[in-house]
Amino acid sequence: MAEFSTFVSIIGNGRSYNVPTFQRDYTWNEEEWDDLWADIENLHEEGRHYMGYIVLQVMPTSSKQFMIIDGQQRITTLSMIYLAGIKLLEDWAEQGIDSFNNTERKRKLTERFISNTPASSLLPSSKLRLNKNNDNFYQSFILRLRTPTNIRSLKPSEKRLYNGLQFFYERLKTKFNPEKSGENLAIFLEDELAEKLTFTIIEVSDDLNAYKVFETLNARGVKLSTSDLLKNFLFSIADSEDSTTIIEAERQWQDINDQLSENDLTSFLRHYWNSRNSFERKQTLFKAIKNKTKKAADVLDLLENLQDLAPVYTALSNAGDSLWDNFSEARESISILNLLRITQCYPLLLSSYKKLPNTEFVKILKGIVTISFRYLTISGLNPNELEGKYNKASIEVFKGNLNSANHIFNEIKSIYVSDENFRSNFSTKILDTNSARNKKLIRYILFSIENQIAEKKYQFEDSTATIEHIFPENANESWDENFQPNDKDKFQYLFALGNYTLLEDSINRAIGNESFEVKKKAYESSQYVLSNKKINYEEWSPKTIKNRQVELAKVATTVWKINF
Repeated sequence: MAEFSTFVSIIGNGRSYNVPTFQRDYTWNEEEWDDLWADIENLHEEGRHYMGYIVLQVMPTSSKQFMIIDGQQRITTLSMIYLAGIKLLEDWAEQGIDSFNNTERKRKLTERFISNTPASSLLPSSKLRLNKNNDNFYQSFILRLRTPTNIRSLKPSEKRLYNGLQFFYERLKTKFNPEKSGENLAIFLEDELAEKLTFTIIEVSDDLNAYKVFETLNARGVKLSTSDLLKNFLFSIADSEDSTTIIEAERQWQDINDQLSENDLTSFLRHYWNSRNSFERKQTLFKAIKNKTKKAADVLDLLENLQDLAPVYTALSNAGDSLWDNFSEARESISILNLLRITQCYPLLLSSYKKLPNTEFVKILKGIVTISFRYLTISGLNPNELEGKYNKASIEVFKGNLNSANHIFNEIKSIYVSDENFRSNFSTKILDTNSARNKKLIRYILFSIENQIAEKKYQFEDSTATIEHIFPENANESWDENFQPNDKDKFQYLFALGNYTLLEDSINRAIGNESFEVKKKAYESSQYVLSNKKINYEEWSPKTIKNRQVELAKVATTVWKINF
């Protein structure tokens, strides 16, 4: 049964809601909070705001008790907005601002939106209970508006709950503090939010329908995540046999979510699947898994494999993970892959970590850094072909047909950009310094080249060197002869790799935007070969920038190289 409902009709009338134990933890962060708040701020103009589908399972014990099959993130977040408003009323009352009325408003809002108090027992109970990982914190701290003693020690999902409450408290305070009107705040919460936020409510009467409804919604064009579809499909199979199977499936699913922390579950599912099966995109993944999962034993086998690899997957996006404690070289490569934002290789890395010795895994990591840097970062080629090749190699590793780094590299050598093409692409590459990520990437490139020509082992993340624009960003008149102020290509010269060098911060600050003659003299005192020996030009012009970048490209070809 589907119906159109406002938030007040969902949360009112003595209703209560439980988040099933297998549901994921609270995941919303500032991006989602900010989007919701922007929608709320526009309510007075739009009149109403549609919040999407909520799927509820009616509990057999009471027609007013429900399990939230889909929608827990939204309902939890809206509850926190009301709690933030209640906290603001409490603060005003304590400050002596309309104390009696604000205390009464706090009580009324709590009764209407936060707690149910039956006439029989007169004992208030929360309208909302979260999953087993979050509910204790929600009941003990969020509902009671308490500040945890040690916020740093909280689990990630608990931090998100606490930070969400603080986020909306600050937004409400900014909106209502000028007048400090409890009446206006109550009108906002009771009329604006409660009456103008609307949902489509779908109620189902048993577990199997609750699991199956996801597929129905998806078929009708309501886009649900692959992980939600899969979870409910797997549980419907597990629940069809015996109670111990569904309990074990729920336990494994929760453990997978815990291991992944803030990593995207759907991405993990796809990378895992592509590490041992034919290539699937996100849109076709659910169907592929469904076709190979027929009985409860298949479900438990799949979940066991996911549970086994979840910590490895998490470590691939975190160079500081304890998994790499005994692999310093692996840690360095992981750091670079994350800097380059390379994930297409994850299926191959999952298979290789599982099937091959650690020494080979480290070699594979290094090789993938080289291949990906040549293919994506510098050459900007189609990532789909890269992903397809990695998938085919992953399957062969999983089957045992490829058992060394050299075998793998020979299998995927068609995506290794040739020296000639790499040199050409590198010699024209432009990277601006307008983002922290780009600055870090330029440091990585410059230090890699510096280490090669100077035979050093500088760590690009640890060194205090700065990126020096030889032709400066705010050039003075001494540069006008070679760089016309209105030249449309000025920024191409400024952000060309050939215009960058490494320089000590003290020297960089001292020379500022001085002429090339002044800068060149200062470079001679630098410890970096890129500056003290590789800028031996009589002048600095667009032509010399191009020439220097060609020279850097030659060195780069020897840095990022695999000998097949």
